[in-house]
Amino acid sequence: MVTLIVDGAAATFSNAGSLPVDLRWPGNSPGASIGFVRIPAPPTPVPPRAWPGDWGLAAMMHDLGGRSATDSGVTLTVNDGTVGAVIRLTAASGNPFATADLVKFQCPVKL
Repeated sequence: MVTLIVDGAAATFSNAGSLPVDLRWPGNSPGASIGFVRIPAPPTPVPPRAWPGDWGLAAMMHDLGGRSATDSGVTLTVNDGTVGAVIRLTAASGNPFATADLVKFQCPVKL
């Protein structure tokens, strides 16, 4: 099983065709984490990966392949070294990170 936590709201998925789960961002508890639960448990459990703070979800998407974003969402690929999963995040109002202003944004070379 894979557990995704976004701003304090958890969603757990299995490889048996899990149904979509609504998660709201931003939430009450900033940050994001993702971890695997294996049965039986391995002798040395792998801790969940975590991205703290207000922009934890954006950092997680960047680290896990969020550059494959489309207007409708983003596909993330995650693994803990032995187990992997592909998670599709879709935004109810479109992908907020794929807006024209953010796509074109660049920092100035000099201030």
